[in-house]
Amino acid sequence: MISIYSSKVTKENTFQIYKMTDDYLDIALFPIPGMVCFPYCSTPLHVFEPRYRRLVEEALERNMLVGMCNTVKKISTAKTTESLEDALQTNQSTYEPAKIFGAGYCKLLDKTPDGRIYVNIDCIYRAKSELEIQTLPYTIMRCKEVVDTHVTDETTTLELQSKIIDLVSQMVSTKYPKQKSKFDIKKWSSLHYNVFAFKIFQILKLDPPIMQSLLETTNPQQRLLKVYSYLTKTVS
Repeated sequence: MISIYSSKVTKENTFQIYKMTDDYLDIALFPIPGMVCFPYCSTPLHVFEPRYRRLVEEALERNMLVGMCNTVKKISTAKTTESLEDALQTNQSTYEPAKIFGAGYCKLLDKTPDGRIYVNIDCIYRAKSELEIQTLPYTIMRCKEVVDTHVTDETTTLELQSKIIDLVSQMVSTKYPKQKSKFDIKKWSSLHYNVFAFKIFQILKLDPPIMQSLLETTNPQQRLLKVYSYLTKTVS
């Protein structure tokens, strides 16, 4: 599946680090099945589970990094809840998080009288779990930042960027004609390919296993080549 969606990324707290020890980042994990978040992208969340409401509250209070993790498998299944009130008092299923994920800082959008929290997670890091340093009420992992390798063939990379922009523009025109004017080709073309190779996922969404594979790809040219390959199979 390929779809287009939109989200915004703010610069607030972009380069503030909650805690770093010997080049490690301490990150609170929020595992969500199918969730893959890339640097330069933003993810809105509706948080209602008790443990993750606490995570978000403490992340906001302490300027703590939050990792948005795709999941590997389900560890335990939550009991069935029959009302919102029950759901607000009960933790949901527990999952094993993926080792590599996007992480960033919470921006509070709203809090409801019954305790639910609406936030955006503005992703600025791609991290890899190394060591668990807290288990309950939520997991905190000591992580290493995962950085991209150097691109040697810039000409080919820029050509891929241009081709992907053309294909996405075609998709928008065909599937979402009313949104065509909102896709700014000039703006996307002006991005450095290192940024573009992440930020394209602010509007482009593939199936979660593909997205996870792309997140784990550390060469921008190879990541764009994979995106181009998927798009060409979809856009005629």
